Amino acid sequence: MTVFAFTGAFTAGQNMNDILILIAFTIMGYSMRVFGLNPAVFIIGFILTPFLEQNLDQALAIVGTDYHLFFASPFSWVFIALSAFFVYSSIRMRNKAARAPQEKAV
Repeated sequence: MTVFAFTGAFTAGQNMNDILILIAFTIMGYSMRVFGLNPAVFIIGFILTPFLEQNLDQALAIVGTDYHLFFASPFSWVFIALSAFFVYSSIRMRNKAARAPQEKAV
């Protein structure tokens, strides 16, 4: 399987730098797995970050210095509330999971 990855990386651009990038991302992915991080989240963030930067730049150009306009629409309040809820929910679930083994031991 590794041979196919190296072959595919090289034949796509016929450049040795592609193989070095493959090795770097392989080491990074393995490190994320060792530390318990989800590589899928990184990949999604890596793909969506340019769109976020472009849209944030466009929004800041539209509003100028009136940052309160970000909070003027009911849609923005809904998304802020959803974001806060998901952050709170993930923190709560992580705390529950950390407490569960401790309660079993007692």
